[in-house]
Amino acid sequence: MKDEFLIFFSGRVFALAFVLAASFLAFYSPALRAAERDVDVVKERQALMKDIQSTIGSLSAMVRGKREYNVDSLQQLASEIKADLHQLSSLFDEPSTSENSYANRNIWENKAAFDELFQKASEAIQQLYVVKNEADLRSSLVVLGNSCTACHRQFRLQKPKS
Repeated sequence: MKDEFLIFFSGRVFALAFVLAASFLAFYSPALRAAERDVDVVKERQALMKDIQSTIGSLSAMVRGKREYNVDSLQQLASEIKADLHQLSSLFDEPSTSENSYANRNIWENKAAFDELFQKASEAIQQLYVVKNEADLRSSLVVLGNSCTACHRQFRLQKPKS
């Protein structure tokens, strides 16, 4: 009788442990996956922002005479920024932040204004395709830079001063 009770009782304990473990996985696993997705999205956004910054730096070098002004190169660089910006815009579709993110939650609370600033940046990039000389490039870069600055002022958290 004692053995039957132990078998019965241990079976119940095992079943309870199994139900608890399954419940934990069912409720907490999606949260963990969402947190991992957020970290991945943030890293991807940051990498694209660095690419855009680097490409704009190359265009700026043309304006400063540190890099040869070349229409083909200019258009290639403009295409790179356009592709990065397009990919970047899709990475703000769902709210996603992490401790390493500087994205302000206002992005998703005021998505229309955020999307409008992305559109202005896209229009500024389109102007790079019609640049005829270094002076045009300079003015187009000012417009693009102002577009980036407007978005960062409104929708990026301040980085801590080191």
